[in-house]
Amino acid sequence: MLHTAAIVAMAGTLALTATAVIGTSAQAGTVPPIVSLKLGVDQASQPAYQFGDNGTAKVTYATLSRGISAGTGDAVVTVTPPPGQPLRMGDYAVINGNQSDSTQPQVRLDAGSVTTGFTGELDIRDLKWDSIGQLSTFDLVLHGIGELSLNEPQSEGVDLGARTLAFPATPIGFSSVPAQQAEWLHNTTSSAVSLGAPTFSGSGAADFTATGSTCGSSLAAGATCSFKVGFFPKKAGPRTAALRIPIGGSTQTVALTGAAAIGTSSITTSGTDPLDLGATNTYANGPYIIAESTIFGGYAWTATTTDASKNAQVVITPPGGGPANNGPPITAGVHTTAPWDGPVPTSQYGFQVTLDSHTCGAPMTGTIDVENLIVDALGLVEMAKITFSERCAGLVNSNPMTGTLLWQLRSDAVSPAAPSGVTVGAGSAPAISWKPSPSSDVTHTIARVSPGGASTVGVLSGVALSDGTATSATSPTLTAGQYTAAVWAVDGSGNVSAPATSTFTVGVPQTPYTVPSPPTAVSAISTDGGGVISFSPPASDGNLPVTQYEIRNGNTGAASLVPSTARSATVAGLRNGFHYSYTVRAINAAGYGAQADVTVSPVASTTPPPPPPAQLLPDPGFEAGAEAGRPSSPGRSRPSRHRSMAVRRPCASPHRVHRPGWSG
Repeated sequence: MLHTAAIVAMAGTLALTATAVIGTSAQAGTVPPIVSLKLGVDQASQPAYQFGDNGTAKVTYATLSRGISAGTGDAVVTVTPPPGQPLRMGDYAVINGNQSDSTQPQVRLDAGSVTTGFTGELDIRDLKWDSIGQLSTFDLVLHGIGELSLNEPQSEGVDLGARTLAFPATPIGFSSVPAQQAEWLHNTTSSAVSLGAPTFSGSGAADFTATGSTCGSSLAAGATCSFKVGFFPKKAGPRTAALRIPIGGSTQTVALTGAAAIGTSSITTSGTDPLDLGATNTYANGPYIIAESTIFGGYAWTATTTDASKNAQVVITPPGGGPANNGPPITAGVHTTAPWDGPVPTSQYGFQVTLDSHTCGAPMTGTIDVENLIVDALGLVEMAKITFSERCAGLVNSNPMTGTLLWQLRSDAVSPAAPSGVTVGAGSAPAISWKPSPSSDVTHTIARVSPGGASTVGVLSGVALSDGTATSATSPTLTAGQYTAAVWAVDGSGNVSAPATSTFTVGVPQTPYTVPSPPTAVSAISTDGGGVISFSPPASDGNLPVTQYEIRNGNTGAASLVPSTARSATVAGLRNGFHYSYTVRAINAAGYGAQADVTVSPVASTTPPPPPPAQLLPDPGFEAGAEAGRPSSPGRSRPSRHRSMAVRRPCASPHRVHRPGWSG
């Protein structure tokens, strides 16, 4: 998938890159994680690029069930699988870290005191694990942010900071620093290694540059050098190329991918309002990067450039909060805007404009007219023309602002027909062929092979097979696993077709171990001072046997473990009349599974006392039969009806206290 939503550059946002080669076998001499970082923009107090390998790059944890947390210094990337599922290879769309979508992996970026949710594509290319799901190898590419990996092979004794550099959507004509990433070289040997000048090849070779090199013709033992790779696209749509670096006696290759912004994007405002002050302000793609993002409450289109004082943003909040809040997306037509009626707008559209970091300081009211709207399956806007007339609601006698937001507007928004007939040969490096798209406006075809199923492939995910007019290619050597060969057609406007795919398996894939799902049929019977919690095994044991169950008191945090054969557990020492929250979790070798919740509400015993002996005793206050439950008068007693008839006194006995409704 080609996601046109770009990432808004802001202080504290980080990028990571680390060594990765899809499908390559683990080799002797592999190294611990290698991490390259890009933090914010170039500043004297905060270098834009940092590099660490061996001991300076840290993996906090890496398991199929928990996910991956790794980074260097103050910058950490955390990828968490969906609840109850293992981390799986594939290409995923991530919106604000996917915090509101429990079916997708979540991605969090931490840089110092800044924590943010990632928006873009997450490409999980390689995972290898042991018998309990601990990851020994991984390769993650966060498009526009960077790459993070562990134990991918190196060669010639030189660590590369990245084997893949994936760039965010960038407009044609943009020429600023955010469209650059760093490539690092570290000589880990005890001898100098010769270096050659980097070159580019492939259909998008002209879209990439190498500048600012600190590398000479050789790299001394233990030394590190770097250069910056820039992405300056010449054509719209997905762009690919290969960076080739002569190192020692061989040439190392780094895959390059980028998305060139399609159509026309701009923000234009004018009026005698408090922001425009009688002028017309235009922020267009090229001098600026116009990026779409989903935010809490709706959508934001932001124009940024290297001049921090020049920027613009349009925020539209549809009723329901938009896709970031699992609400409906923006719709076409004329909409009245008003201040929000709650934490998330529920009955009307909201609207706000920022010009050069200045706003009204209050909500705006007016109308917006949404035309030429195309929304994708994720709720992201693929194309729109939005005209508006708005006032600063909190200011007296505020004059209206008029303006237009163009987002990827183009005359041809129709994707070409997909290629067809993808066939995959046998072996670990299979031959792959396909039939081209029948559309007449196709300029080139992109073919790639990606790990995972057909539902998780993207036009810039995996590794390149072909980018041009070819109808066949040979895959690189692949390790055991499931893969998908996918082919897309691209037209002159940058529109991308649906993929033609063929999923295949190489060797015997590893079983994806994970933690168990929640126990089933969980219930509780309350008793005097406690209760009995019953449960059945989870629907999934995570492909590892359940070894124990944990019963935890949510009020106190106290927990107990019971054997895997147990189907109930008794809890005691609780206070009658109170409610206690308990959780039940199954445990296997991969860790603690998802929990099931249950409430225990202990009550005082209602068991009746045993019958008294055959003699006169104080009445307990209740009796069985038709009179059951009627209490005796305080301080008085009557003969028990359990006495033997041989000693029963007549009704007129002076020893009997007469009560209304009773007879002797």
